[in-house]
Amino acid sequence: MQSGMVRLFLETTRGAKVRLSLALLASNLVLVGAFSQEHKSEEGILAQPKKTHTDLKGLKGKWEGTFKWTGDIQATGLNTVGYYLTGNGSTIIENMIAEDGTASMSSAYYLDEPSLKMTHFCAAKNHPRLVATDYGHDTNRIKFKIIDITNLSHEKAGHVYEVHLELLDSNHLNITFKYIRDGKISTEAIQLELNNS
Repeated sequence: MQSGMVRLFLETTRGAKVRLSLALLASNLVLVGAFSQEHKSEEGILAQPKKTHTDLKGLKGKWEGTFKWTGDIQATGLNTVGYYLTGNGSTIIENMIAEDGTASMSSAYYLDEPSLKMTHFCAAKNHPRLVATDYGHDTNRIKFKIIDITNLSHEKAGHVYEVHLELLDSNHLNITFKYIRDGKISTEAIQLELNNS
């Protein structure tokens, strides 16, 4: 015969186990549901990197405009940006030329399916690699965020960690570089117009 105390303990323990099992089952179902939804969402945007990659090919040509640094770095000036295709049309190269004609930095945009990525060859002499994370479904804006970097001299060395491209129309393009050095953030805003001559 079980005492009332033992019976109460067993019933309580069994009840707790049942509640715990039900809670775990419910959480697993939620996780499975979330994974399925996330997977569906990923599948839903697989075409977007390809479309954006195709759209970037349309930048081919010579663009002219201004740049302005704000934050830790303060500077303004004129620059020229040229876009051309390489790798049998698989990669878009972006070359930025300073006022004095110096090639200051370049970027390569390419598909690494199912992602759209860019490698930036910075004036700081390092090479951040970034992935497109936001395609601006209602705008022509693309956001890239850093995933890794090569040739960084030390962990606080200056480097680009985010890039935005926004095609306002077929003749106007804005590029934003977000840069961090010793924990201090700077932003370079570039405004360009297509040179149709």
